[in-house]
Amino acid sequence: GFCDLRVDEVMFATSHNANADAESGFFISPNHRFKLEDSLNAGYRGINVDVCNCGGELRLCHGTCGFGTRDIVEVLFGINEFLNDNPSE
Repeated sequence: GFCDLRVDEVMFATSHNANADAESGFFISPNHRFKLEDSLNAGYRGINVDVCNCGGELRLCHGTCGFGTRDIVEVLFGINEFLNDNPSE
């Protein structure tokens, strides 16, 4: 049953506000030092992102556009590239 499973069989590392990193220019309250794409290479498989309407353009943000933003297409491209390079994921 469920109680017999190891912790790595029922849990996985998740990166909260994965897009809000210092490397991408989030100068106020970045959650991470390195880009979301690097967290995938480090083993994180759950990613949480915030989407904001920044002047009519949807961007990844950290609750508000003023803290910094990332291009959604760029981030999704990076995730897709990771999945292409790691087809068993």
